[in-house]
Amino acid sequence: MAKRARVIGIHPIAADEPVYLVELEIAGDADDFDFGEVTQEVSGQSRSNWQAAYDERNVGENRFAFFFHNLDTTRSLLSPAGRLHLPPESPVPEHLQDIRYELP
Repeated sequence: MAKRARVIGIHPIAADEPVYLVELEIAGDADDFDFGEVTQEVSGQSRSNWQAAYDERNVGENRFAFFFHNLDTTRSLLSPAGRLHLPPESPVPEHLQDIRYELP
């Protein structure tokens, strides 16, 4: 399990449904960080119906980006490193501009 992680940014993406590009920094060994476990609780729904990180990729030293559908920006993400606070949304930064969203 990664010792620490933090969300660096959440960036809305133009798509037919609400989707964000999320940038995450992981401290320690990122090899054992399971992006399939990055999710967000949805009240009244079983965990199997919650959204999860999609199309994750390495974007720098210990930095990763992934897409997340229907992100509630007022709530934390759940991850193998614990709860991850979300910063305010912002435009996609230049170093992530080449990442293209494709429907899952």
